[in-house]
Amino acid sequence: MNKFDFNQIGGFPLSTNILDGIQTAYSLFNALGEIAGNFAIISGCNVNGSTVSDGTVYINGEILEFRGGLLGANVIILQEPESRVFESGENKVILQKRYVTFGSSVTSYPWADFKRVFPTIQIQSFKDNFEARLAALENKPSPIPIGMIAIWNKPSTVAIPTGWQECTDLRGRVPVGWDPSDNIDFGVIGKADGEKRVILTQPQLPNARLKTFRNVTVDGWGSNYGPYPAVRVGSGGYENYFITGTWQEPDVYQTSPLGNGESHNNLQPYRVIRFIEYIG
Repeated sequence: MNKFDFNQIGGFPLSTNILDGIQTAYSLFNALGEIAGNFAIISGCNVNGSTVSDGTVYINGEILEFRGGLLGANVIILQEPESRVFESGENKVILQKRYVTFGSSVTSYPWADFKRVFPTIQIQSFKDNFEARLAALENKPSPIPIGMIAIWNKPSTVAIPTGWQECTDLRGRVPVGWDPSDNIDFGVIGKADGEKRVILTQPQLPNARLKTFRNVTVDGWGSNYGPYPAVRVGSGGYENYFITGTWQEPDVYQTSPLGNGESHNNLQPYRVIRFIEYIG
């Protein structure tokens, strides 16, 4: 910043150039507003109910007086000219008092955009406190244990979050709870078993007897000695048949094969997702 030496003998040549230099020198203070940033509240401007107190603000590279009043949505910059009578007798404007207040104009600024400056005297203590809390957070054990499995219900084009990876062991499989009392199926963690499709074997078929009879005669019992047909038409019509009660088995024949021995779907209703594992 320029420095004037006024304390001299011999008659200091005070001129308009000197005064302009003084104005240029103190205008450098506007640059300090950049420390706070545009639309900063430097001081004052306290809201109390529906009113705002006087203060100082920074707008577009200029530190300005703020004249408070009733709280409004926007603020504007106004100028008040001050005049003085010169030696020539002319009355001329020598000062433009610029200030900010609530109002509306072609150019206005939303009051909601103005933020209060953080006091610089508190920066060091804030920095120390922030660094201490950050260090404590970094040293704190993760609340998610390594190896935890989670469901990731996002498309395959969406990246898995940092610290996680796909659990490929569960591709195409469903998890089941460990049961230490079950030594056959669910007693070993990590065991993989089960089939998507199943072909039933003969021991897995229902315990039923399928027979066919030819039209032979069998002996009866008691007062009914027979012989009678082994299969007779019931009273309900030709669609109803019954086997004649007897102690003697009629001839039995094997039926033709009823199926093709193909596998059947063994899946429960499902939705395809990805299992992800936390790795830290």
